Amino acid sequence: MALFEDVLLRAAEAGVVRGDLAGGPIVGVVLEVIMFNAFSSTIGGAWRDLDASASAEELWRFVVHGIGTGPRS
Repeated sequence: MALFEDVLLRAAEAGVVRGDLAGGPIVGVVLEVIMFNAFSSTIGGAWRDLDASASAEELWRFVVHGIGTGPRS
């Protein structure tokens, strides 16, 4: 957790992630998303059929951009 929190804080300082979400509970949420994705792919056998690099990129796009259609007004 501490290592990932440090990575997110550095990313916020660099302006590539939102600074208001860089620490605290969001670290756990992002790690849970990553771990659940790996776990569900493994127990479901989907890992055999997936292009790992494409799946990782898709997951990171979701983590970074969420499910919204654009900036909030």
